[in-house]
Amino acid sequence: MGNSHSTPEGASEENWHVFNFEKRLGFSDYDASEVELAMLRNMKNSLITEFSYRNIESSLKLRYKETFRQLVFEKFQAEDGAIDGIKLATLGLLLSRGSEREKMTAIWNIFDEAGKGELDRKQFGVMITTLFLASLGPTIEVSVNQDFTSNALSKWVEKLDRKIPDSVKEILDFFLDQNPSLSISAFLTKLFEGPRGDLSNTFVIRRQLERDEFDEL
Repeated sequence: MGNSHSTPEGASEENWHVFNFEKRLGFSDYDASEVELAMLRNMKNSLITEFSYRNIESSLKLRYKETFRQLVFEKFQAEDGAIDGIKLATLGLLLSRGSEREKMTAIWNIFDEAGKGELDRKQFGVMITTLFLASLGPTIEVSVNQDFTSNALSKWVEKLDRKIPDSVKEILDFFLDQNPSLSISAFLTKLFEGPRGDLSNTFVIRRQLERDEFDEL
């Protein structure tokens, strides 16, 4: 099939890659098949087997960074160390088949450990940082020209990595303004109805890619 494509009119090759990346990013490609199977197998006792757990863990690891994966399993771990399969399956189904609003609500609930429907600035910062790190992999895969040498790619990743704290602060300021905490309703309203659009459009990463001077590498 090759790598041929038609660049949208007026778009540079680099911006085409960003455009293509934005179409692919999000959680629509999350593979929840193992989560669904685990739910069906364990409907009676609501706890998944160790075998199912390993399969689900592998699926998560392929799609998300380590931090996100750990948060998911810590969130649904019972006192005896077992995993609540029903809750985990629900999360998997929402991430794979839900609307964008449902997906972001599911992710919010991972970080809202108290279940209050509200995150303080620190908690929300952890959530945004985790999502940001999880998106770097596909960003690099789709947006970087394959002719980059390993050394050049490493330098570019380092540059992106250094920008994360400032980008996270920018997002925090946008959503919280001067408020100490953020409700899920306010988050979803700004996320989908605000001027920037939702996070799956990666407004932060877009700016990072546009600002980077690749010739410096």
